[in-house]
Amino acid sequence: MRTGKGKRPREVESRAVQVTFKVPGAFLKRFDEVAEAFGYTRTEAIREAMRRFVEQESQKLMNRPENVAQSIRQIIEEGIIAPLIKIKEILEKREQKGLGIPVKIEQRQLA
Repeated sequence: MRTGKGKRPREVESRAVQVTFKVPGAFLKRFDEVAEAFGYTRTEAIREAMRRFVEQESQKLMNRPENVAQSIRQIIEEGIIAPLIKIKEILEKREQKGLGIPVKIEQRQLA
């Protein structure tokens, strides 16, 4: 979204914002025909097209190598390393209390 001078606003508010753009008349006519055939108003069809565009392009962003690496790093840190750190903390507390290292750690202690 751009302001009247072609600059993007600093924040997009949660309220509805009016967007204006130009398209060829023939394209708009065809767009309206297709939207109507599927039971959409022009506004609904544009909103749906924008939503699908964002979903599709967001997925492409997530599939970029640098983002995949970041996702893998996050999974490893949160899914593997964090639980191991928690186990280590439990074992250290037990040792400090003189309880030694248990043969089996109960699942509820890890939660």
